[in-house]
Amino acid sequence: MNCVSVTYRTAPLWVREKAAFHREQLAAFYHAARESGISECVLLSTCNRTELFFCGKTQEDCRMAENLLARECGTPLAELLPYFRIYQGEGAARHLFRVASGIDSMLMGEDEILGQVKEAFAYAADCGMTGYELNTVFRAAVTWAKKIKTETMLSKTSVSIATLAANEVFRLPGTEKNVLIIGASGKMGMTVMKNLACRETVRIFGTFRSHNALLTQAAGKADATLIPYEERYACMDKMDAVISATSSPHYTVTKKQLEPALRREKERLFLDISVPPDIDREIQTLPGVHLRNIDAFRELAKTNNDLKQQEAVQAERMIEQGLDEWKRDVLLHGFLPELPAVKAKMAEIPFEKLVYRAKADMDAGQFEALLAVLRGMEEER
Repeated sequence: MNCVSVTYRTAPLWVREKAAFHREQLAAFYHAARESGISECVLLSTCNRTELFFCGKTQEDCRMAENLLARECGTPLAELLPYFRIYQGEGAARHLFRVASGIDSMLMGEDEILGQVKEAFAYAADCGMTGYELNTVFRAAVTWAKKIKTETMLSKTSVSIATLAANEVFRLPGTEKNVLIIGASGKMGMTVMKNLACRETVRIFGTFRSHNALLTQAAGKADATLIPYEERYACMDKMDAVISATSSPHYTVTKKQLEPALRREKERLFLDISVPPDIDREIQTLPGVHLRNIDAFRELAKTNNDLKQQEAVQAERMIEQGLDEWKRDVLLHGFLPELPAVKAKMAEIPFEKLVYRAKADMDAGQFEALLAVLRGMEEER
């Protein structure tokens, strides 16, 4: 397995924008992957990363994957190439384990990434793009990520982008605050809504494109007012903060439409927690308007990550255990077709000869492990 990766660690926001994929683009992407000769792959695209996990053994396979990513996101390869990271073999598997467990996230231990990994894998499987190799490694990564979540404090009192966005609203001056959430019906939008709802001094407004039972229930619990997406500008003049959290390929807020909507002079905070960005950067030129995008949370994330370093050490140890278990499963799977022939051959060779052959061919650690297995078999009799 290999991975071509573009993440917040090496790529600025404008690069991640170009490399981002929406859910609606995935079916076409997987069709293009098949046409390119890639038989197995999973594309993971979140606000902080776009990563293609795929099966391949040669450098040519990696070049093929890089070209596919660039072509399908409509960006010249030369623009993306400096920001690509390549992981191969066990390194790619280790990277996937770290991603799924939240260790590689900008906010260490954040909860959303495990669900995003599971969703990306499930969709690729539904599209027929996974086989034994990717099925095994993704299932192992998810299993061990759940263990890490349960057995360490890495995800306890977890912080997410939604949490940090809500905290930025709480820091605004004044007692009562009006907040508009664009994309309240999405997972991130609803999470922001729930975080804001813990303060009685925050009045929440949320946009929707179509009513659904889940949004109505969440809005009721948060005491939020729902407004049609098309009417969002009509209420922005009275807002203290606007948070946009959609998966739209187009701007949800533009300077041209916002400027006439803001009639009162006051300080307003706009938080854009989407990739590609939802909010036109030019709104910062308007009086009293302050815009922060997802990269503005990087410093805030540092405090969270520093507090979780000790838990990360334990999680890294567990990842190595998970990788070892996964490797043994893969090795056994590869050996199973040969098992009948090896078994027949061993029946012809004296057992003592096999033991001495193992002593000659193995290092001390390997030979000790074999003897422990043999002693264990004797004890089971």
